Amino acid sequence: MLVIILFFYVLTFASTTAIQTQANALLKWKASLDNQSQFVLSSWSATSATPCHWFGIHCHKDKSISAIRLVDSHLNGTLQNLDIFLFPKLICFNLRNNSFHGNLPSYIGNLSKLNVFDLSINLISGIIPQGVGVLSSVSYFDLSSNLLSGSIPTSIGNLTKLSILKLHKNHFSGPIPQQLGTLTFLTFLSLSYNNFSSSIPFSIGNLTKVSGLYLGLN
Repeated sequence: MLVIILFFYVLTFASTTAIQTQANALLKWKASLDNQSQFVLSSWSATSATPCHWFGIHCHKDKSISAIRLVDSHLNGTLQNLDIFLFPKLICFNLRNNSFHGNLPSYIGNLSKLNVFDLSINLISGIIPQGVGVLSSVSYFDLSSNLLSGSIPTSIGNLTKLSILKLHKNHFSGPIPQQLGTLTFLTFLSLSYNNFSSSIPFSIGNLTKVSGLYLGLN
């Protein structure tokens, strides 16, 4: 009986510690954002018992963070101060339509349970890191309407559960990777308004489930 009680105590302590670590990571990120963002995120406070009731934050039953959803929130800053690797159970990361700038962190590939990744309509620049290829659970991936450049990493072909891929309105260049043809669950693919060169790869013909395909204006 004592062993069982001790086990649950250790489990509860570990869970509480993990939640506090995630809360501290969010507060650190908040502190790096501009004054307007501080106001929008005023519910993010060290005095709160849990971050699960903070604006834009959603949690699993064990109170670990499941989603960071801050859409149309007038936030301004970078992602460099967000230790996203501390959120191993995150399934949704959606910062659509804000003013985030700077590069994509190379460690986003640590989010192996992520289902939705949406940073569209921001000012993100630089390249897509090869690490995105480890996002094995992602089905919705949207980086459209940013300032990204370089080529699409070939590792994107590892995202075999991907249903929607939106990379339009950036500055991508080089060939369209033939690895896109391995994403047989794709229903929507948009690569328009970029600077892609070369011909459309024959592998695109493997995408038999696609109902929306946009490759124009390149």
